[in-house]
Amino acid sequence: MAGPVTRIISDVHYGDHASRVDRLEQLRPLLDGVTHLVMNGDTLDTRSSRFPAHTDECTAAVNAFFPREVASTTFLTGNHDGDFSPIHHLDLAGGKIFVTHGDIFFDVRDPDGHVLTFAAPATDI
Repeated sequence: MAGPVTRIISDVHYGDHASRVDRLEQLRPLLDGVTHLVMNGDTLDTRSSRFPAHTDECTAAVNAFFPREVASTTFLTGNHDGDFSPIHHLDLAGGKIFVTHGDIFFDVRDPDGHVLTFAAPATDI
């Protein structure tokens, strides 16, 4: 019997007109057999927009879909969804694997335009 499977996916940009994912169900093949899913930022775009209702719909869909499909889901922030999760990085495999969207190493702006500086601890693999 296979052990636990962790899958890391980033930059889905669900709900954005340029995303190739227009239905979350398209991602189901990537979730088969996965016990822990890490959505590594830019899962969707929560930055201020002219269509806040669309953002709210996409947020609700993401929050319902992934936890329903995978037993354990961790959402990390990205530069397009900095307010979507309080988690900016994740250590896996007892600290041997460091997961981050990457934008935490640079100054970025939150949805209200405030500059945020993130610092992340270095981890040796």
